[in-house]
Amino acid sequence: MLLAQSWQLPNAFLPFCMFELFNPSHSDYYILYLPFFCLLVIDIHVLPTDMEWKGFKKYLPYLFSLPLSIWFIFHIQSLFKGDSLAFKIWGTIIGLLITTFVGKMWFGDVVLLIINRLRLKEVTEITCTFRKQRAERAYRHIKFMVQLSSMEAIETSGFFYFYLKLYKVEEGDLLKIKIKRGCLGLEFISGFPKIVERKKNIPLSVK
Repeated sequence: MLLAQSWQLPNAFLPFCMFELFNPSHSDYYILYLPFFCLLVIDIHVLPTDMEWKGFKKYLPYLFSLPLSIWFIFHIQSLFKGDSLAFKIWGTIIGLLITTFVGKMWFGDVVLLIINRLRLKEVTEITCTFRKQRAERAYRHIKFMVQLSSMEAIETSGFFYFYLKLYKVEEGDLLKIKIKRGCLGLEFISGFPKIVERKKNIPLSVK
């Protein structure tokens, strides 16, 4: 509920992973620690545009799926022991799709986000007016949407959403945020906005 961004969805698997972690029948339980890796980019609250890598970079996240896929193939015989050939073929296809998706989302995207922020190409500070925010259900998770004067409604993390709630930011309040462009070309907003002025024209000090 707090993270919400598509690349942060691995946290939805944490309850399942914690259950499996304490299951003594699993010898490869260390794989279940992968969802915790996304905590390294927990402070990236907003991606102003869809997280789409351009050029060859859009294929890089899938490379991190290879170790999981190889692990799955190596264990196929034990996983489908005693099953029919048709079930083994179907299970192999589904298993490879799952390991590809999990490797990209749990690990690949997060690694690229970390690399992207290591060196900034550009930092743009903008002042915008807060319009409104809302929480809406999308499939099995909740999307937190915020609309500012200078852009359309954007999806944010729950931390960003509840920060505005905590400081009682209302329509018409003036906010200052920094949009950063990393070395891989992806724009992101880390940190919380600064409240410059309330709608009642009461100026606030900006630290």
